[in-house]
Parts: sequence; structure tokens; C-alpha cells
Amino acid sequence: MTHSQAQSAPISTRINRVFVDWSRPLLSAAATWIVQSAESHAPVVDLQRYCCIVPGRRAGRLLLGALLRCCQAQNKALLPPTVCTPGQAAEHLLAHVEPIDERARADAWSTQLAWLHALHDCDHDTLRPLFAVPPEPDDWLAWQHMAQLISGLHETLAGGRLGFTDVIERAERLEMLQQGDRWNVMAVLHERYRAILKEHQLIDRHDSREHALQRAVANNPPSNRRIAMIGVVELNALMRGVLQSNETDQIAAIVHAPEVLEERFDAFGCVRTGCWSDAIVDDERVSLLVADGPADQAQQVLRTLASFSGTYAADEIILGMGDASLAGPLSRAAAWAGLSLHDAAGRALTTTAPCRLLQCITDWIGDQSLDNFAVLIRHPDMQRWLQKQLAVSNNGAIADWLTQFDSYRAEHIQQRISGTWLGKALSHRTIADVFDAVQALLAPLAGAPQPCHKWCAGLRIVFDAIYDPALESDPHSNTVVQRIRILQAFENTLTAVESAAAALQPVTTAETALRLIHSQLQDVHVAQELHDDQIEMLGWLELHTDPSPVLILTGFNDGFIPSAVSADIFLPNALRSALELPDNDSRYARDAYYTQAAQNSRSNVTIITGRRASGDEPLTPSRLLLSGDDELLTNRARLLFDEDSTTNISWPAGLPRTIDESGFTIPDLPDVMPPPSSMSVTAFRSYLACPYRFALGSLLGLQHSDDQANELDAMQFGNVLHETLRRFGQDNSLKQLADEEQICKTMLGVLDDVARDKFGVNPPISVRVQLSMISQRLRAMAALQTQLRSEGWEILETEIAFKDNVSLDISGQEPMPLRGVIDRIDRNTSTGSIRIIDYKTGESARTPHNSHHGRETLVDLEALEWFDLQLPLYDYIARAAGVVHTEDVELGYITLPRDSRGVAFRKAQWSREHLDHAVHRARAIVQSIRAGKFERNPDHAFPMDDFARLCHTEFFASFATAEFDAEAEQ
Repeated sequence: MTHSQAQSAPISTRINRVFVDWSRPLLSAAATWIVQSAESHAPVVDLQRYCCIVPGRRAGRLLLGALLRCCQAQNKALLPPTVCTPGQAAEHLLAHVEPIDERARADAWSTQLAWLHALHDCDHDTLRPLFAVPPEPDDWLAWQHMAQLISGLHETLAGGRLGFTDVIERAERLEMLQQGDRWNVMAVLHERYRAILKEHQLIDRHDSREHALQRAVANNPPSNRRIAMIGVVELNALMRGVLQSNETDQIAAIVHAPEVLEERFDAFGCVRTGCWSDAIVDDERVSLLVADGPADQAQQVLRTLASFSGTYAADEIILGMGDASLAGPLSRAAAWAGLSLHDAAGRALTTTAPCRLLQCITDWIGDQSLDNFAVLIRHPDMQRWLQKQLAVSNNGAIADWLTQFDSYRAEHIQQRISGTWLGKALSHRTIADVFDAVQALLAPLAGAPQPCHKWCAGLRIVFDAIYDPALESDPHSNTVVQRIRILQAFENTLTAVESAAAALQPVTTAETALRLIHSQLQDVHVAQELHDDQIEMLGWLELHTDPSPVLILTGFNDGFIPSAVSADIFLPNALRSALELPDNDSRYARDAYYTQAAQNSRSNVTIITGRRASGDEPLTPSRLLLSGDDELLTNRARLLFDEDSTTNISWPAGLPRTIDESGFTIPDLPDVMPPPSSMSVTAFRSYLACPYRFALGSLLGLQHSDDQANELDAMQFGNVLHETLRRFGQDNSLKQLADEEQICKTMLGVLDDVARDKFGVNPPISVRVQLSMISQRLRAMAALQTQLRSEGWEILETEIAFKDNVSLDISGQEPMPLRGVIDRIDRNTSTGSIRIIDYKTGESARTPHNSHHGRETLVDLEALEWFDLQLPLYDYIARAAGVVHTEDVELGYITLPRDSRGVAFRKAQWSREHLDHAVHRARAIVQSIRAGKFERNPDHAFPMDDFARLCHTEFFASFATAEFDAEAEQ
């Protein structure tokens, strides 16, 4: 360690620059120097007069550890120093100055509110240079966003000891006339902001700090402090002024670099802009790798770790993230590989379950749609609360009421949910209980607009109920402990919101208040415990002070390292340079220095640069890689821009390799299957298609359910058509109509009634479009109905239901009761002939032969194959039940396809022998079911297969091409 005295003309305070060669870790050497220079009264090292300024909070914790170890090595106790970051140091070093203004400092929320009112109360003409179209007066979220933007600019300028008028002068010098207009407006807003704070007995914290600094310079009160800046390579004008304010302070700037580079650092130990352009990434010290996307960078990290073969312990390795968004891909890839990473920045509060629940509640309060309710009740914490509050099913399983909700949603597809339920009471009784419980829970968040902070009490009531400790099965588990930390951070935010002056709080609805509160959580992180087996991830600016000998640095791309200002509409880079604020040149110098320190202070450094970002945007390698001699740059260009040198993910580490057959085996059916007590007519088709799937659905009761319904599926589409035609055919006054216009008008009126009963008075636009499509088919059906009436056919009955009152006799066994619903039976008034009709609403107009045999022509009975027995069994049931008393019976479909030209009656051409053959096949199926024959059909190709995943068959099918029989699926 070497010493160098340095001064600069405007600096009156002498700063002792102490150079720690970067071949050694910085903090341990700095701790040794501080302990040696401190007053030591055996057996205590007293550092209470010291203020140690470090680049980040983690560096502060590491420094305290290093100081403690240094004292323990000398068998001495430690009275620790104050440790702070540069952002905190100004407050600490000015704390002894007696304030000029007795007003209380405005906290962060009060500051935002004051800016918000300064903007909100300004007339639109004044604001126009800033925002061409200001928000609506009651759009508090938009006003707050603008307030945060202006407040951020104010903070940046305050760090440079600048005001808004200073920017105006510099902008005019640079002939940036538009900038000058904008900053004139901001100067006006700034005065309004100050006046608002003063009105509420508050003072801006930047103004308070500047007043304290001016007073300290004027009075220069003795302090005799000892200040050590450790690895601090950039300081703003405010902090420099604070350090100069008292000549009695003893200040040391501990610089992590060899003394031969002292000219590259200013009197404060900060890097000089322009002195680091020759810094190179040395191939002899650094392994440089190129990866394609974020996932490839993560895999390259894992390969690098694997190459160490256990040489280094977890605490000897640090993962650096030039791009903070790589934390997610890195963590997921490590989990696949059986490794655990720790993000030193902590977990963002907005990604935690309570914060996501807040978002769900806010969305629901703002828009009580079925979609938002589905998301809310599926949140795990809400599910847990509901499970404890309600006995919502026979066995208490939460999946039961969720399934009921999904079924109700799929059936009715309501746009809004308000407690008025559609359909039969039995189908929504449980869901109504869940809805009522949720509404009661959220009652504290209902009501008229009120000041924002008053909604905090209601939110506490809601969260106290959901996160009641009595609901915890294990109150000491790691999950619960972490949740308590999250809720405490949440509570701190609510307290901050409530602490602002009541008169500053905007009057808002609950939804807006919750969104404003949520915005205050954006930058809050919750610390997580670091375990011995975890490798830590650090952001770029935290890496310098970490002592780990091994560094793997990802995201080494331009825009991240070095960081850059590219599109700031208020403070572009040229204006920043003119204002002597941090600009692209100063950031380049800082990051070039950090890169040099990293490669010289560690035994093993790997740098990974990516080609693409997560959104597939192309990335540019860091400019720091483009310095060096011609030979180095030639070799590096080949590496950086040659596709063959780029790592593309081939197979994620830890992911099981594929095998010829899936590791998931198709589940066997139970040895003893419960035989059906009765069978629907359409169940025979299911068995013919695949006996195994028939057993899953019809005997075991398995069915597909989800919460994705936002439009009518094929079955619902057909159901609406069926129900409309049923109501038309059951009304004696309607089914006698013979005029096409009257029939059409009547059918469309019935459709309106059906839609209102099923979907309410205001269905979603998607459903309205589909109802319009149904109306087109009904217009064509009206034309067909008119034709049938002219031919003498009249509707005899519709929706004739048979439920176990007709049985299929089985030789040597008990008869099998049959169930079915015949859509329609017509009679010809002239001939007495009967037609048994089934409506088909598929996209194409298939004939009965095509549906039942897969072909249009009939073959000999011995070669005839049945895929469906629906119409023959309808004939059997109708005769057995005495509904039909004549041999002159026609079977057929009325097809209602998308193309209205296909709307027609399509007659089956079966003889009595064909029909008897079908009934014989039905008896054989019953015997097979009772014998437990449920083999799987490997060639099953039904387009809407609920069991495709279980059976390892293709499950992606086009809805548009699916031939779907709604009645069969029921």
C-alpha cells in the first residue's frame, strides 16, 4: 500500500490518496490500513470517529466483516465506524450543521405528491412544451408518472448542485431551443412545487441539504472527523462540496490501483474522464466467450462452472450481471442443473405473492369481469383463505369449486360478474358462495372516492385476513418467515403513504389508490438469506469490492458495460456534458477502470457477451472489447462476429436426455371397472372410436376443464342452435308457421331469448359475433323449414328425451337401459311418413353415411363397419317406446354448416337389415364393456381429444376444421 498527497486548485481540504495495488482484494487491505491508522487503546480499536464511504451497501457489510477479522487477529475489540454509501454520506456528514429552516424534510411520497399537484394544477397551455396532451384531470396515475419523471430530473440536477435555470442557460448556449422551452416550464413547476411544500410546513430534502452545505462552508465548524472513501471512483458535485466544507476533516481516498496510474485519478480518488481509452481486456488474463441469447449465456455460465471441477468453493465464485435481466435465466438454468444461486439485490417486491395478489385485487375492483375474478380466486393465497372460510365441496377440495367455476364460465361466458347468476341455481350455488365471500373480504375497499391514504386502512384489513397467522400450518417454516419479511416491506410502504400530509393526498377511487400504492413498491427489494452452497449474483457496480477470486461476468454488451445515455428527451448526452453531469464519456471511464480492476485483482475471470436480448433484439459487444493493437482487434473481431464462435444452447445442463419413448407411461385402468348402469346413444360412438378413452370419460368420469373460455366452443355453438330450434319446435303456434319471413323473424327472436338466458344482456363482443354467425345459419334454416312445410312435413315433437325407459336386450345378460334425446320428429301430413331427425352444426355438411361409416356408399353387411350408431339406435328407441307406429320411417340429418348452401335434410339410405345390423353391433359393444374390454386405439384421430396427452397422441387440432358433434360430446 502506498500513499500520495494530491490537491486540486479549488479544493481546500487535503485528501490523502492511498493506493492499494489491484493485485490484492480491496476491502481487506483497506480494513488493515484503517485499523493501523486508528486510535488504539488496548484492547479496543476505536473507529467511532470514522466515516467509511463505500460504493454500495453490500460493500459496507463486507468492510465491517474485514475490520472485525483484522481486530480479532490482534486480539482486540472493535468499536465500529459509520459506514455509508456516497448517497447517504452527504446526509451523515452534514448532520451536525444547525439547520437554517426549521421545516421538516419532505419524504419520498410527499415529494411525489407535491410535484403531482404542481403539475395537476398547472394550466394545459403552460404544460404544452413538456406534454403535448396532458392527462385527464382525474387520471392520477398518469399525473403521478409525470411527477416521478420531473422529480427524477430534479434529483439528478441536485446531485450536480444545479437548478432548472442553470439548464436553461446551458441549453441556450448549445442552441437547444426546444430544451430551453421545456426547462422554462420545469422552472415554473419547481417554484410551484416549493410553494406547495412550504404551505404544508415541508422543505425539499435537496434544498435542505444544499442549505446545510452552504451554512457549513460559511461557518466551517470544526468536526475533526476521519473520512475514508474506499473504492469510490465517482462523486457528484454535491458530495465533493460536502467533502470540501470542513478543513478539519481528515480524508483518505483509498484507490484500488497501482500508484503508477495515479495521474488517471483526480484528487478525490475518482477516475479521470479521457484517461482510460487505452484500457484493454487482456486475453491472457480473461477468457472471452460469445453466446447467442440469454439462455445461451446462462448455459455458458454453467459450463464454465463445470470446468472448475470443484476447484473453488461457492463463496470463492461470483457471478456478475452487466444486464440485470439475466438474473432470471441464470437462476432457472442453475435450478435445472441442481445449483442454487443467490441474488444479492434481493427479490423485487413486485414479484412476490402478496404484491401479485394486490395486483389481482386491484384489477378486480377496477373491472369486475369474469377474467379478473378467475385470476383472483386462483391466486394461491386467496385459494388458501377461501379454503379455510368455506365448505365449498363435499370433500373440501379446492379443485371442486374451481372446476364448477370453470364450467359455469364456459357455459355462460359472461363479460361481467355482479352476483346475478345465469342458469340453474344448482349449477352456481357454490360459486355464488365463493363470490359472496370475496366481496365480503374486499368490502373495506368499496365505497366513494376518498383521500388516497385512507384506503391503506382497508387494504390492511384485507391483507390481515388473508395472511392471518392462524392460517399457517407451520409458522416457523422458511416460506412463512420470508412472507413475514415481504409483508413488513409492504407495511413500510403503507406507512410511508399515510405519513404524507392529508391535504396533499389526491381523492381517488380504491382502484386508483391501490395502483398508486403499487407504484411505490416498484423499487423495493426483499433480502434473502445466503446459504453456504449458493453462488452469489451481483450487479456490475457491486462487483469491484467483492473479494472472490473467480468472476464470471455476463451481459458484457454496449449499453450495459459501459452504460450509456441514448434517448433521454430531457437530458441528452450533449446537455449532460455541458452541465458536467455523468455522461457517456464518464461512464466509459468508470467501466473501463472497473474492467481493469476486475481482470487484475482476480485469479480467474470469464467474460461472456451476448448476441441477442430476451426479445430477440440484436446486441452489440461492449466497446471495451474494441481497444488494443491491430493483432488483438483482428483476433477479437473473428471471435465476436464469427457465427461459429457463438455458443448456442444445445441441451440445458441438468435436463434429462430424450429417449425413444416417453418416460410417462399411459396409465392402466383399474382391474375392476364399474359397469355402466345405462348408456347414452352417443356413448357407443365413443367406445367405437377408442374403448380406453370411453372408460376414462364415461366410466371414470374424467373430463377436461380450464378457465380459458372467452368465446363459444364448437359444443356451445351447437348447443345454442339446438336450444333455439328446440324452443321454436315446441311452441305449437310457431311450428305451424309457413311463411319464410315470419319463420326467420321468429327464429331470430327465439335466438335472442336463448342468448339472454345463457349469456346475459351484455355478452362479450366475441360471443356477439358468434351469435351473428348463428343467426346466418338460422336464416338458411328458415328457408329450409319453409320448403319442408310446403312438402307437407310438420314438426311432430322436438327434444324427445329417453332416460332409461327403453332397454337394449342382451342375450344371456341383463338388458342395458338406453338414454338419448331425439332432436326432432316430423310427420308428413299427406303420406303419414315419419322422419327422425338429428341437427348437425359442424362446419361441413356430412351425410349420415359419412358419419356412421366413413364413406358415402354402402357395402355388403358382412363388410360394413360402424363408427357411430346414433340414428339406428334412435330408430330402435322410438319404436320400443311407442313413439313411432309405422314402418314408413326416414332417418336423417338436418345439416346447418357455415356455408348456408349446405343447409338441407340429408336422408340415410339404410334398409331394415342395416338397422338390425347396427343394433346387433350395439349389443356386442355392451357385452364387451361388461367383459372389461377397454383396449386403446393407437390410431384414434378425433380432433377434440381430451385425452390426447394421456394417450401420447397429437393434441394440436384446428377448431376450424374440427367435425364436432356437440350432442355426442355431452
